[in-house]
Amino acid sequence: MPKVELYQQRIQRKINPGDKRFTVNTLNFDIEDRRLFFHNSYCYDKKYDFILLKDNTLKIGLQHQHLSKNIMDQVIGAGSLKINSEGLVVHLDNQSGTFQFNNSQQNQYIYAINTIIRLDNAKIYDIDYSVRYDTVNPEYIEQINPFYSSIQYLDDKYKQHIKPINKDKFDWILEINEFDAEIYYSNNLDLQRYMVKEDYVSLLFHFITKGQYEMGRCVGFY
Repeated sequence: MPKVELYQQRIQRKINPGDKRFTVNTLNFDIEDRRLFFHNSYCYDKKYDFILLKDNTLKIGLQHQHLSKNIMDQVIGAGSLKINSEGLVVHLDNQSGTFQFNNSQQNQYIYAINTIIRLDNAKIYDIDYSVRYDTVNPEYIEQINPFYSSIQYLDDKYKQHIKPINKDKFDWILEINEFDAEIYYSNNLDLQRYMVKEDYVSLLFHFITKGQYEMGRCVGFY
């Protein structure tokens, strides 16, 4: 079976494939001296999906099927990662229900990733897709990081890459995401500890400043 057809079959088996909330969830970032800087400070230390393409392009956001739309045949690596405010990867794994790259394939593509962004501080994990795979609580197997050197930057360079949201983009954000306060409240369990779903203004402000549809996630307008 062609690999793209296999990927499409896996997508169709998902509970809610093609959820419209995720259609714009690709995050913008800059890379400087192999350090990755997002355009919004909220994005740091959050777990996001990534794909790596044959031309060494790295895409980061939410849900692999959306990141790879129309370019599935170009994907050579996929998983999840976390970037800290120093622009360094602190977590990397091969979790992807769509692509399911095994440990051997992961060991190959991390060398390509390390030429793009630094993996010195990263904890690298493998998910064994040859056994029963739990999409909610998968078993992470920590791997040896061949690039480990434990580096640290204290220059706050990430602040130079933060970009404001102008009014036109803000209007587009609300339109493209069809903001619904009640849905936003119900999809963010962390908000339920200190907000009420009837408080539209507070929920809207949270959405504008944090941009999250799920705890630890954010919509891709930065």
